[in-house]
Amino acid sequence: MSFIVFSYVWKPCHNSSQTSDFSCFTQVVIFKKYGVSGRAVVVGVANRTASGFKHHNSIFGVHAFIFGGGSGGSVLASRLSEDPDVRVLLLEAGSNEVEEPLAEIPALTSFLQRSDFDWKTKSEPGDGFCLAMSKKRCSWPRGKVLGGSSTLGNMIYTRGNKKDFDKWAQMGNTGWDFESVLPYFLKSEDNRNRFKAADKKFHSQDGYLTVSDPAFKSPLTLSFMASAAEMGYQIRDVNAENQTGFMLIQSTIRDGRRLSIAKAFLGPASGKENLQLSLNSLVTKLRFNSKKTKVIGVSYVKNGTTLSARAKGEIIISAGAVGTPGILLRSGIGPADHLEAMKIPVVRDAPVGKNLQDHIGICAMTFLAPNARGSSSNSNETDLRAEIFKFLNHGKGSMTSSGIEAIAFVNSKFADASEDFPDLQFQFIPGGVHVWKKWFTPLRSKRQWAVCSTLLRPESRGEIRLKSRNSKADLIILPNYFNSSKDLEILVDSFRIMFNLSQTAAFASVGSSPYEMPFPGCEELALFSDDYFRCFLRHAAQSMHDPVGTAKMGPKNDSTAVVDSKLR
Repeated sequence: MSFIVFSYVWKPCHNSSQTSDFSCFTQVVIFKKYGVSGRAVVVGVANRTASGFKHHNSIFGVHAFIFGGGSGGSVLASRLSEDPDVRVLLLEAGSNEVEEPLAEIPALTSFLQRSDFDWKTKSEPGDGFCLAMSKKRCSWPRGKVLGGSSTLGNMIYTRGNKKDFDKWAQMGNTGWDFESVLPYFLKSEDNRNRFKAADKKFHSQDGYLTVSDPAFKSPLTLSFMASAAEMGYQIRDVNAENQTGFMLIQSTIRDGRRLSIAKAFLGPASGKENLQLSLNSLVTKLRFNSKKTKVIGVSYVKNGTTLSARAKGEIIISAGAVGTPGILLRSGIGPADHLEAMKIPVVRDAPVGKNLQDHIGICAMTFLAPNARGSSSNSNETDLRAEIFKFLNHGKGSMTSSGIEAIAFVNSKFADASEDFPDLQFQFIPGGVHVWKKWFTPLRSKRQWAVCSTLLRPESRGEIRLKSRNSKADLIILPNYFNSSKDLEILVDSFRIMFNLSQTAAFASVGSSPYEMPFPGCEELALFSDDYFRCFLRHAAQSMHDPVGTAKMGPKNDSTAVVDSKLR
């Protein structure tokens, strides 16, 4: 018999430091796990991932090795195992999310980031970004767990813009235009909104990945949507024909609980004899034939022991935009000058780790809303207890929300509004982010709202390098945020749009006004001027946790590409 006890702790936000994502909970639910033989209980859900897997005990006869059981690797393992004649082995460096009861509670996203499920990666310090962060290093949370970053993220379901995919195809990547990839989105989707699901061109109910409307909405979120309509924005399904507009969030949440990619795709596959799983297995490097022309196996560390495995068929690296270049570089595939400096024999000179792109954004711009109902950054203990029981017993209430309840795709003054190719994304939070103690302390117990503004198409490019040949050593992450001044100016313009929204009748009814305490480091600048916002962004903007591009896809004549359109 096992059971869970919960208690409250007061968790102050650290001064001059960044919490991953949007919030530092001032009241955090701590679940204490008890039970015979020390087994933890996952809070009231039947969605299991690995309990039924045949765990890895032999590598002989495996047709497909997959390195990384995150959002990509979990789907690949599930799909490849649909052929009973194909034996699949999935190696994952982390553990299973069922070991942490909090993983299923959407409201506790920030608790999972910087937990044992997180690689706890940080960027290198720079002169013009992350200046308010501890040691000027931005947090880059990445999932070290089955399901990868889908176990740590905010569960928002949005697709890329059609023009993004079409541009890939125009660059020589056949089969990656929007019309070609849309059927795969539909194959995966299980949309629980019957009105959206009725649009068969853009939605489906036949897939593994449940997409649902929020079980909880703050009254302030309705004010946000009303302000958008008042300003002439379209309220629409941003995952359908057009993207520009506002929408109440749809999330990968099933019955009020987080649905990671591992639960969605590996759960149904967990009883298959031809799918094996090896957790806590860190891939260190690839092994080649004597001529260094073909990958024939892999070295990995499991429970402190270095092991080798020989491949019979495909070897698939799906370790993400940070982990994948780490494996390739340590294997001798990467920029020759960097590999030689690290004393790693060069197998292939390729731009691995280059072309790093990341969404940068800011969530700290806060507006007071003293007349709002049911929205406060600090609920009292009685309210919190009631919300916990509502979640445990019924899967409802504020604990079913990640804190983001609406999204929007909007155009800055730099975008062509006629193209339906917005350059900004907004995420609405009916509360405060409370990241920097010194700045946010006066806001405690005040009703408030905030918007996360994200730059969608950054021009700045960064790089990932090795710090050492040691597979356990951190990688050097150089994001180079704001190297392009246009990136900074687009985000400066996003504040104009936020302020226009805040001045509508919809927000006037809740007494909305901007929080006017100058951000530390920007006190000498005129409050809310463009120069102030530039300073604010250089101090408080953060990674929005969407790095891409470090193993770029492209045709053979593209010198910046690492793989072709078949991902080889």
